[in-house]
Amino acid sequence: MRPLAILAVLFAGCSSEPDKKNRAVIFARDLQDITRWDRLNGAPENDGFCALLGLDPKDSAPALMSILMDPTPTHIDDRIHNIPTVGDVAFQMLLIIFKLPAESFADEGVWIGTDPINNPIYNVHLDTDEVRGRVQRRFAFLAKQRGWMD
Repeated sequence: MRPLAILAVLFAGCSSEPDKKNRAVIFARDLQDITRWDRLNGAPENDGFCALLGLDPKDSAPALMSILMDPTPTHIDDRIHNIPTVGDVAFQMLLIIFKLPAESFADEGVWIGTDPINNPIYNVHLDTDEVRGRVQRRFAFLAKQRGWMD
């Protein structure tokens, strides 16, 4: 009987879902594992992508804004273009959440290419940390306007 009681105590704290306060940050860690970016649907096969887009923007937007500067390469590699970073993926996801076109960030220095492949993960670039910082500040301003951040 004692071994069962010990197991019950050990597994009582286990949960298949992350803590609600930190789950967006935990889901964001999965973004580096993305292997493919569909030009229309993003990365629906990645659990972190789907989970973040399924969260309330009050949870997901700040987590994604916090990783805009992340230079960690993803596993998206078409062997033609530069490998997108976690920050690039975060930018694309923020565009989805805020329902904004990439062109609305031209004043912040976002480069929009004309590559015939027409995939935004390759055609939209935040080339410098300065541009990423301006984009981050703009998203924070918009999130505050929408009541998603304090």
